[in-house]
Amino acid sequence: MSLLRLTAILVRVTSMSKPRKHGKGWAIRWYDETGSRRSKTFQSHSNAIKALRKYQIESEAIKAGIQPKVSKKYNFHQLAEHWIEFHASKKRSMKDDKSILNAHLLPFFGKMPLHQITTERINEFERVALRKVSPKTLHNHLTLLNTMLNVAMDLNWLYIKPKIKKPKLVQSPYKYLQTKSEIRLFLETAKGFKKGTFEFYSTAIFTGMRAGEIAGLRWNDIDLNKRLIRVQRSYDGPTKSGKERVIPILDSLLPVLKHWRLKNPLQVVFPNSVGNMRQPSDRIFQEVFQRCLKKAGLNRIKFHDLRHTFASHWMMNDGSLYRLKDILGHSTIKMTEHYAHLSPYYYQEDYGRLNYNVGIELSERVIKLKNKDISS
Repeated sequence: MSLLRLTAILVRVTSMSKPRKHGKGWAIRWYDETGSRRSKTFQSHSNAIKALRKYQIESEAIKAGIQPKVSKKYNFHQLAEHWIEFHASKKRSMKDDKSILNAHLLPFFGKMPLHQITTERINEFERVALRKVSPKTLHNHLTLLNTMLNVAMDLNWLYIKPKIKKPKLVQSPYKYLQTKSEIRLFLETAKGFKKGTFEFYSTAIFTGMRAGEIAGLRWNDIDLNKRLIRVQRSYDGPTKSGKERVIPILDSLLPVLKHWRLKNPLQVVFPNSVGNMRQPSDRIFQEVFQRCLKKAGLNRIKFHDLRHTFASHWMMNDGSLYRLKDILGHSTIKMTEHYAHLSPYYYQEDYGRLNYNVGIELSERVIKLKNKDISS
């Protein structure tokens, strides 16, 4: 499309009709790409102007052959079915996607035509959702909706995607076993539970692996001689990032795994009571874990917080932030930087900043004043 043609379209659009007051709202009128008269009403004047410009530019662009005509026969329900079949089915979080769709997105948007899913409708969805879910959960719902609408754009089921403003989330501090004493106490307590419990929790604390990655671990993934663990799966599927990674076997864990290898001849490193791979609902992740914490007299945390325990103690013991990123399987260093402040040398280069010696001068002045008072 040439610059002249684009300029001509914009000139025609800006010279067209303006919103008119209609009851408590503002009505707009325009001609679509077929020449048919269309109208719509909005609550605010600014939204009416934005919508009018959008519809006018879209109609002119379609008539000029610059933009493909978007089919308006597709609705959100059809998009959801397409998403489940061709996209969610390839994700580890397919169950989560289905849950969000069935419990929240589909009840609200249902069979609403995709071109009618506007920013106003999405804002309305947010207001309704916040009565039932937390801002963090709503953030996840909007992330899925945004990704689905991107797919609709790729399919030409939607031409203009509405803006989605997600709620700002406050990053709460990670919970973890904060001292060496707490780690020792927790693991010593774990020895009093069913066999394999101590070894399971030790692996979690000293590798930072996710629950599913530990459950899916096989002995052929572990090289005790080279002291390496190859993380290849989570439960029956791929890892969270979809990539394999290699992590070191630390001194604290090596004898534990060697001893456990002699006790457990099965291929699965940490099998359940019938020799199969543990599932997300396994008691070792929840009930047994909480009982162990309580018996040890420690504060309640989640199993995933053992991953935070590893990362935090890695940094507190002057471990490399970039190696930690690779061990945890983070896609960006930004995700790992949440632990950086725990390094004992994190602020070392800052100690000399603002070095005005004010504190020393004040101290010397106070001492002189005191001595003066004593002598008088």
